[in-house]
Amino acid sequence: SMLCSLGHCGVGWIYDGFRVSSMVQEANQRGAGSTRCRAVRPLSSSTSAQHCRNRVSNTKYGETVGEMCIKFIPLSLYEQLERHTNRYFLFIAILQLDPHLTPTHPATTWGPLAIIFIFTAIRELADDWQRFLADRSANSRQYTVMSAAGNEAKG
Repeated sequence: SMLCSLGHCGVGWIYDGFRVSSMVQEANQRGAGSTRCRAVRPLSSSTSAQHCRNRVSNTKYGETVGEMCIKFIPLSLYEQLERHTNRYFLFIAILQLDPHLTPTHPATTWGPLAIIFIFTAIRELADDWQRFLADRSANSRQYTVMSAAGNEAKG
């Protein structure tokens, strides 16, 4: 089947062992001002297992809510400790646990460090949640599938 859309870009196709050179040549001969045609061949069952799912996933901490719950805290702490300033203040806070090394109370360092870690984690979680909702809306979008016989099916 042939799918056509407006545009002047080159012709692309999904290649599954079939040569579509005649369709490509025909589309290229029409020139840049014509419609853009893309030949799409259905994948056989043996080759479809080799290809990834057709899903959008831009989330950082997981594709599902369960994955986000499990992966969020360890990955968030890891990302925050990649910053040199956070590692420095964590080192200072650990040193302040020993009363022989510092005259100040450890809460003066642990409190602000915890607040920074918590606020950064909340901001990252909110951003990732927005990406999760956008991915879910993109993955639930309706589309039209053209079969080899030329029949349309809504998906």
